[in-house]
Amino acid sequence: MTNTDYYLSKEDCDKASREYKNSNSRYRNFCQTYFTAGDEEQFDKARDWSNSRTPKDEVKCQTEFQFDIWNGYVSAEADSITNTFAYIFHKLKKGIYVRIKDNKIASFLPFSKAKFVNEWSEKIRVHPKYKDTIEFLKHINEMEGRHFNEHRVNKFTDEWYANNCLIRYEFPLSEGDTGTSHMKNMLEELCQNRHVPDLEFFVNRRDFPLLKRDGTEPYEHMFDSDNVPLLSHNYEKYAPILSSVSKKNFADLPIPTIDDWARVKLYEGAFFSKTQNRQYSGNFSVPWEDRKPTAIFRGGSTGAGTTIDTNPRLKAAYISSLNERDCLGIPYLDAGITDWNLRPRKLKGEKYLQTIEISNLPFSLVSKLSPEEQCKYRYILHIEGHVCAFRLSLELSMGSTILLVESEYKLWFFHLLKPYEHYVPVKKDLSDLMDKIKWCRENDGKCKDIAYNAKIFFEKYLNKNGILDYLQSLLSQTKKAVGELLYPEKKPVHLLHEQECDWVKKNCIFKHPFEKKRLITTTKNTEIYSCDGYIIKYSKEKKAELLRDVFVFVQGGLKDIPNFVNIHGIDKDGGVIMDKIDGMTLLDWFKKEYNETEFVSILSQIALALHIAQNKSGFVHNDLMPWNVIIQKRKDTFEPEYNIFDKVYRLRPTRLYPVIIDYGKSHIVADNRHHGFINPFKMQSLRDILMLSFSSISSLVCVRKGEKSFLKPKEEQFLINLVNFFCQPTIMPQKFHSFTKMRHFIATHSSFSILTCLNMDDSKNNLNFLQYMQQFHHNAFSIQEPNWNRPVQQKAKKLPTLLFKNKLFVYYFFQQLNDPMLEGDFRNYLLSAKKSENIDIHPVQMDDEIYLSKKRMTKLLHEQEKVDMSLIEEKFLLSSIFSYRGVFEISKNDRKELSDYYEKIDVFKIMHNLANTSTLFDLLF
Repeated sequence: MTNTDYYLSKEDCDKASREYKNSNSRYRNFCQTYFTAGDEEQFDKARDWSNSRTPKDEVKCQTEFQFDIWNGYVSAEADSITNTFAYIFHKLKKGIYVRIKDNKIASFLPFSKAKFVNEWSEKIRVHPKYKDTIEFLKHINEMEGRHFNEHRVNKFTDEWYANNCLIRYEFPLSEGDTGTSHMKNMLEELCQNRHVPDLEFFVNRRDFPLLKRDGTEPYEHMFDSDNVPLLSHNYEKYAPILSSVSKKNFADLPIPTIDDWARVKLYEGAFFSKTQNRQYSGNFSVPWEDRKPTAIFRGGSTGAGTTIDTNPRLKAAYISSLNERDCLGIPYLDAGITDWNLRPRKLKGEKYLQTIEISNLPFSLVSKLSPEEQCKYRYILHIEGHVCAFRLSLELSMGSTILLVESEYKLWFFHLLKPYEHYVPVKKDLSDLMDKIKWCRENDGKCKDIAYNAKIFFEKYLNKNGILDYLQSLLSQTKKAVGELLYPEKKPVHLLHEQECDWVKKNCIFKHPFEKKRLITTTKNTEIYSCDGYIIKYSKEKKAELLRDVFVFVQGGLKDIPNFVNIHGIDKDGGVIMDKIDGMTLLDWFKKEYNETEFVSILSQIALALHIAQNKSGFVHNDLMPWNVIIQKRKDTFEPEYNIFDKVYRLRPTRLYPVIIDYGKSHIVADNRHHGFINPFKMQSLRDILMLSFSSISSLVCVRKGEKSFLKPKEEQFLINLVNFFCQPTIMPQKFHSFTKMRHFIATHSSFSILTCLNMDDSKNNLNFLQYMQQFHHNAFSIQEPNWNRPVQQKAKKLPTLLFKNKLFVYYFFQQLNDPMLEGDFRNYLLSAKKSENIDIHPVQMDDEIYLSKKRMTKLLHEQEKVDMSLIEEKFLLSSIFSYRGVFEISKNDRKELSDYYEKIDVFKIMHNLANTSTLFDLLF
């Protein structure tokens, strides 16, 4: 063996093919030659984020090859790589990311989604004559003469995956890597032998193309239509996708197949795993006159169709079985099926899964013929299988005339082939097959020339140089269309993290004289001490993460929000000082004291606290697992209460008070910038409550697994309902009705690496989650609204013109009118103000621009020298709105001045009710 790509003897290759070694320690069923990323975190860590060193001159190469490059690839930006990965990974499961830089393969990264969930499982049905799916699959195995083990079938159809119409249902699924070594070696030799541009792209691991130009689902059979809009991951721009086969209306760019490369490397004595037994060569020098004037076909029963009428290979075998011969008794056609491919098909327009019913066919299997044996026939019938048959390139070299059946799929060299010059065309339905064979016999000289031209074509384009020339041209023209993808030289996340640490060291020193610190516990990376009612955490390995705890707590404004552990700063040695929280973790609570009613209360308190924190500073915890929630048990019951804008949410009485800890992975928005590591530039409002719900259910089921019937049917149904709230195409396309299926889904989607990679839309928030839970626990909470009538209607003349001179304020203020949280008299007050000022709103500014006007708005509060009661009320109304969104802050000096200025005004109490979670008003009173 010369390298990990191929072997120098068939014996070595056979031996290596029988060896299964795990290639990814996180996923034990990953047995591949190269590391294969199984989740988004692994992909992001392994991909190449660097820029090209210097701009490269345009690569000049052959212009004989022209490519129809889709506009969705043109002038893309760096996020097109993330978009395309997400599209392939979440919708289609597997692919390869490739980065060429400085004429070398800088990154060759296969990936396969370990916890794949499809978007079409509701389409999986079997005919009523079968008891269930298992019985249907057993029937298939019996026809194939194979032993059937129902335990090797994945019972959860949402975890099956497809290749257009073909279904894979095995359990556990073996993650192989057929073709990856071929592709890697081909690209490496391209870089070694040709000048190629810097480029990032993806390679399709399957034979069916992946991306349609019109934004519809690529697997039309699975969705019973070829024009269903993409259910998810519909982006404006994608990175180029290279596939072995393309098709009309698809954006995939065709490349040489693994069979093409295995063939040319075999001439050099190289054997690739999984293709070492295929015959890519032979003695094809049989004289034309010695060849039988019969069209030959041998192949498996591949193809979408399952009957003679819908599968052209079956139809060819049927026509051959009719045994039409000439006057000399020589058959016109010798076509036969060599092996049955009975894999279940989901066909467009068919209600039930289909397979080929062998008993309904009037013919049987025939013996195989090697390429050498087939070249003894003058005509070779080429019929597509699931897509184009990759053996066409070899057949063009065999000295026989190719009868090429029309196909909607195209290989990389199809556009160069010309009918009646390189092949004889046959209609897709084979209706003219016999006529074309007879035409060939009548035009023997012409067919001999066609066979010769095909061989010349093969020698020019389908040898190693032709393949490399094509690839060079493809990548060069693609690069010209795509342009340069630019990444930050240093990730903004890392720069911000350094600034966060510096800020904490400068501003958050806690000068309490700790004298006697008692060591409570120690772990591999952390030591925790107790002293004077505080907890002090030290860690050499995670010191930066501890400093982020402080930064997030202070800059995120968590001090005045309930259910968050209070952090006081750092000591001189870098230890983080926080309140000591007495209680057990939520995980331990599941083990000892689980109660559904209290669980609802815990989730409700956390959801409301998260909602306030998100509105204030864009807070997302990103690691909200049961061990990061401490449950305090109070002596007396209390009614948790949360002020959220114009509503007061009051929960049912409880003694349990959950406290969220550990902010090291959290995200906030501070100083007009995102701060975070996980999805650093996105604030997904439901991420935390989803993470907590999924991991809680997983922990609950796991820690109580040995107890029989510890959950009653009603409690199981509540957990099903809880999970169903998160139903959306990118997470779980269909709702669950079975506790077993729900439990299985949670078991495979509750690890940190999976939870942090789930893509969620922002159509729902934590309040929606709370309202949803009340459907099943009617007394979980109540909502009270302040009395707006007296103070608001009394002062609702009109907002002062002074305020409307600030266009950022106007944009932001009236943007709130679309907020579903604004209801009743307060919303009417805003509408009245808008109408009275006759303001024409043009919301063209971005929300982030609001941050830039903080100082301007603070100054605005002081511009009026004369005290006007109605103006004061409106000023505080303004500040309350800005505080609600977490975009208005006032310095200590301004705060004192305001307090002195307005300390005797009764309107304070009124405005305090308006201020919801505003820390400004808490400090003023």
